[in-house]
Amino acid sequence: MGFWENAGVVPNFFTDVDPALEKLKPGFTNLVDVTGLKTPPRDVRDLFEKIQKKLMSRGMAKNAEVVSSAFVEVNLEDVASQSGMSTVLRQFKSMSEALSWLNE
Repeated sequence: MGFWENAGVVPNFFTDVDPALEKLKPGFTNLVDVTGLKTPPRDVRDLFEKIQKKLMSRGMAKNAEVVSSAFVEVNLEDVASQSGMSTVLRQFKSMSEALSWLNE
């Protein structure tokens, strides 16, 4: 939430994801609320890209992002296109719209 000055403010973010990923089965869905996120710097975007690649390799079926800023939306779309997640990504303005799509 907020502004991550650099990837160093979340030093364990990448490795902390692994235990959760081990519990996922192919076809899982993901809901991300980034309404409080500020546009991330390059090293944080790189971290997001690495995480997204891991999620895709585990077989994610849908990824719903709830966004409130057009600038953040465009940045996250770019990260998704770099990671290969754009094929399963949709962005929404409300949590209820995102949940509706995930539950289709």
